[in-house]
Amino acid sequence: MNLLQDALRQAALTDTALVKLDALRGRKCRHSETGEFFKPFSSVRAAECRRIPHAVTRCIADIPAKQLSWLWPGRIPLGKLTILSGDPGLGKSLVTLAIAATVSRGAAWPCHEGVAQAADAVLVSAEDDPADTIRPRLDAAGADVGRVHVLDGVEYTDENGDTQRRPWNFTDIEALDRRLLALPDCRLVIVDPLSAYVAGIDSHKNADVRALLAPLAEIAARRRVAVTCVSHLNKSAGPAMYRTTGSLAFVAAARAVYAVAKDQNDAARRLVLPIKCNLAPDTAGLAYRIGVVNGAPVIEWESEPVDIPADEALAAANQDNESRSQTDEAVGWLRQELDSGPAKAADVQREARLAGISDKALRRARERLRIRPHKYEFSGGWVWALHQDAQDATSQKVGTFEGGGHLRQEPRLEDGHTGGVDTFEDGADL
Repeated sequence: MNLLQDALRQAALTDTALVKLDALRGRKCRHSETGEFFKPFSSVRAAECRRIPHAVTRCIADIPAKQLSWLWPGRIPLGKLTILSGDPGLGKSLVTLAIAATVSRGAAWPCHEGVAQAADAVLVSAEDDPADTIRPRLDAAGADVGRVHVLDGVEYTDENGDTQRRPWNFTDIEALDRRLLALPDCRLVIVDPLSAYVAGIDSHKNADVRALLAPLAEIAARRRVAVTCVSHLNKSAGPAMYRTTGSLAFVAAARAVYAVAKDQNDAARRLVLPIKCNLAPDTAGLAYRIGVVNGAPVIEWESEPVDIPADEALAAANQDNESRSQTDEAVGWLRQELDSGPAKAADVQREARLAGISDKALRRARERLRIRPHKYEFSGGWVWALHQDAQDATSQKVGTFEGGGHLRQEPRLEDGHTGGVDTFEDGADL
């Protein structure tokens, strides 16, 4: 057994192991306790030892201090990673295009937060078509499209010498670096969505995610570009810090993270709220609406910031989503329950409670299915039927004469009128 194998089998910090490794580097060393000398190894074994990983340090005194630079002052730092997280359909991609448009023409940022330095931007988009979606939206936002570039993929030469192209992912980080070198005025890279480019790694493992993002962060710093990534929210009900899809390492690696949420008091209003920003004091959020210019959607920022915590906004949105999920379940159950024909309201309500469906969810399901309880006889009970069934039943019985010449009793609704049903059979509010 040679000394290299012996040293590596010992605990890394033992005196013997360190002495033997020093010997491998070509120095004649003496053990501090036994006094034994170790002779240098041959040049071959010394080279083998030099391949052993070793820590590299720098003295802070040798590192020149420099001022932090911002793409969007106080919100998006240059040379760092930023994440924008939110549920689908809220306009996250549209927000990133609004940012790119502002950068491309050196325009003013919302809420009087300064003016952008005119620069190039690179878009890495897996979901939107450049011709019929990205270009019209950039035009609507007033972008200088001559300064906005789309990363179409990576070209390479195959084993037959033919040029091929494939989609870009994070394993092609060096190809992106070379492209940024050819675009020296680029200050913004948008990755949308982040999950489309993780190259098959387990995005829920911290070590894998950190190894994936470290080269991207290094390139962002070296090229002085702000890398802004779009992500989605998970379905948990915890704090906003833990709501970004995948490992917490995504949020940890980013220097700024924002949540996009719907204003629960205004269905057309969207909020961009800070979850974390390691490099600046806490800032207020932003609000926007989605307008239309020449047939393309465009972000319309509000002129004043908003002071709504991300935790509060996401918790409210989560409750709303949960309520919609319960309603969807109740709709399916109620449709199946009445599919074979009308049923007594009391029976339906009792079965719904046994099935774990709340009165509130049942009410919403009834409204969505346009079910109107009917009472065909003064002494009879209330009946629920699917919308078409109710129409058929009404058309058959309303305004017809019986054999004796008497007008059949017209069906009436629960409240004694022809609409506005707001109570259960027992009078409880729906």
